[in-house]
Amino acid sequence: MDCLKYDVIIIGTGISGLFTALNIDKRKNILMLTKKALGSGSSELAQGGIVSCIDKDSHYKDTLIAGSYYNEKDAIITLQDESEDSINKLIELGVDFDKDESGNFLYTKEGGHSNARILHHKDATGKEIIRALTDKVRERKNIKVLENTSVIDILSKKEINAVISIGDSLKIFYAKSVVIATGGIGQVYKNTTNPLDITGDGIAIASRAGINICDMEFVQFHPTGMYSVDEERRTLISEAVRGEGAVLRNIKGERFMEKYHEMKELAPRDIVSISIFKELIETNSDYIFLDVTHLDKDFIKNRFPNIYEKCLSLGIDISKDYVKVSPTQHYLMGGIETNLNGRTNLNGIFACGECARTGVHGANRLASNSLLEGIVFANRISREINSISFSEASISKEDLEKDLKLYKGKFNNFNCILDLDDIKDNIKEIMEKYVGVIKNDENLTRSLDTINKIKQSLENNLKLSKDYFEVINIVTVSKLIIEGAIKRKENIGAHFKADLRRDCIVR
Repeated sequence: MDCLKYDVIIIGTGISGLFTALNIDKRKNILMLTKKALGSGSSELAQGGIVSCIDKDSHYKDTLIAGSYYNEKDAIITLQDESEDSINKLIELGVDFDKDESGNFLYTKEGGHSNARILHHKDATGKEIIRALTDKVRERKNIKVLENTSVIDILSKKEINAVISIGDSLKIFYAKSVVIATGGIGQVYKNTTNPLDITGDGIAIASRAGINICDMEFVQFHPTGMYSVDEERRTLISEAVRGEGAVLRNIKGERFMEKYHEMKELAPRDIVSISIFKELIETNSDYIFLDVTHLDKDFIKNRFPNIYEKCLSLGIDISKDYVKVSPTQHYLMGGIETNLNGRTNLNGIFACGECARTGVHGANRLASNSLLEGIVFANRISREINSISFSEASISKEDLEKDLKLYKGKFNNFNCILDLDDIKDNIKEIMEKYVGVIKNDENLTRSLDTINKIKQSLENNLKLSKDYFEVINIVTVSKLIIEGAIKRKENIGAHFKADLRRDCIVR
């Protein structure tokens, strides 16, 4: 039984968690806990790029339009004001953004953007940022990383916070400051672009701890996930591909986006996904086509080398063939409610990255704003933590051992006989079928009833294991999403219910 003290505990080692750690005072001892390997998660899969606010007025407008004006305006302004400093820090840490022959940064354009303002590293921007940040974290002597460790709960006790985890054994760690940076909720759905370990853990843990959660109904479905009936994680075809000229066609080979929006393929993601969904219904199909065959082959191979090679490995030469795509769960705009400094309603607990709801994105995220949000608010959290004194937290080792013993004791009288894999698959089917791009209250209500019964069954069959907590986290997050969707009575952004009156549709 380990009881260890740190100045800061960071849960998650994606871009937000890593950037937070690297900007904290080197005199502070930091523990980073990650479910898989250092740097794993959705961050390394980010293809398109990171917004550079070189044109603040139009970027501000684009962000509001994409978010259906549900955004927190102060959060957008904060994002913009601190974007240059945060991006420069990335560059100082070794991130290599693409440049032209004269050494000037290259910018691309994505859906919802009125101008080309997105920095990128080919079509693997997230991977490049993770490479640079993990290299620096490994060099820092004040940062300890525990891999293959699942955090299962947080206990808040006056001036300190305890983190319960399962790795090779049950352990408790504590710190004055805890940063939740666990990413999104993708594996709540059957089809997602997120890795297999992204199960909404941070949001579920925060909810159990009494931390405010909001806007969970705003789930973004990326318009162009590569269609597959077999893959557990769908391959994303970056929005930047459409930014460079790709078009969408239905199974008849017809372009259709001009019917739905003046920006056509470059409309905000919610509009494109809903439009595709309507087209699928009209044509009785499971997918549409992404077409780049009119673009130069060398340009495609140089600009999107990873996408080109991935498709080629599946027998698709995108310079000659259409790619089957369909809307796929990609991102969550809601999550753990924070202020502009990343603080939650519990003292000493912060959140950043996709698991946090800063208010930047509103009801639908503008493409490539997420990486910028992740580093800007991570940096603000670091400043907050740096202002906290080094005084010893007032708790003894004996107290913590007692807490851990009591926590472990809650599971003593249970013997879980449930098929956890079966429950997980059932939840994914429900969420995919009834809580997707277009919903209705009848199906949502029926789904919530099923979820509540599953949750009760799990609570009556406790088990102290990683698998159990992953499933209970999926159930918790599903319940939060459905409850939010039922409660919201207007269509706005990524939230769309078919049974609402037309005059309730915000956009």
